[in-house]
Amino acid sequence: MSEWKASGRDVMASGPQVGFWHPLVDNHAQEYDSLWKDNFIDVMQTSTRKVSWKQDGNAVVVTVSQRIAPPVRAFGMRVELVYTVLPSGRVDLKVSGEPYGDYSDIIPRIGISFEVPGCDRAVEWYGHGPGESYPDSLRANPVGHYRTTVDDMFTPYVMPQDCANREGTRWVALRSSHGDGVLVTRPTDAASNPFSFSAWPIAARPSITPSTSTTLSRVTRSRSTSTTSCSALARTLGVPRCSIPIAPVLRASVSRCPCDR
Repeated sequence: MSEWKASGRDVMASGPQVGFWHPLVDNHAQEYDSLWKDNFIDVMQTSTRKVSWKQDGNAVVVTVSQRIAPPVRAFGMRVELVYTVLPSGRVDLKVSGEPYGDYSDIIPRIGISFEVPGCDRAVEWYGHGPGESYPDSLRANPVGHYRTTVDDMFTPYVMPQDCANREGTRWVALRSSHGDGVLVTRPTDAASNPFSFSAWPIAARPSITPSTSTTLSRVTRSRSTSTTSCSALARTLGVPRCSIPIAPVLRASVSRCPCDR
């Protein structure tokens, strides 16, 4: 996706990108030194191999096939992104991946990121909050309806690192000072799991750099902040012929009013 506009305004500054890296926290230094550095996990590159589209009733379906892999290594992930664009302006995105090669250890993250214009965004969500939360720290942040700003979500550590994650999210909305923005939800069926997200006033992938846009990351699987709770991502890239639902369905739509769900 290279452009999305509504009422003459840009909805996105850059389209969704699948990623397996995030800026490291101190507790993950040992994994970086022993596993990720020599395998170039932090510089995995995306190559788009095929793009096709078709009409399905009133909707348009665009399928993008990509390969995400580190340089000079014979492993990676074959990824398929399926965009369904509806007349209402809603976009459904389904992402799946198939690992290949001989890497069989943990990775930092499985998720997708995109940027929305402006960094003066209000953030509203239903999920764990109000503070940041991770798989090993959920009880400190009960599920509820919360509001904050992108600036207040971000923690300016002396050594820049990952932050601002919110677990168990059902929907999240980002709005500009004009009142318009984007609403990201999970599907409404009972089988859909909540997701995690973070919103940063910077370009966060692969490293932390200043930006005039907001980076929103939707995470399917994230590592805990501890050094021992890492089973969720174990052997993710090393299981051949196994389809991984990176984003079973992600729904994004233009939003101009407060959320009521």
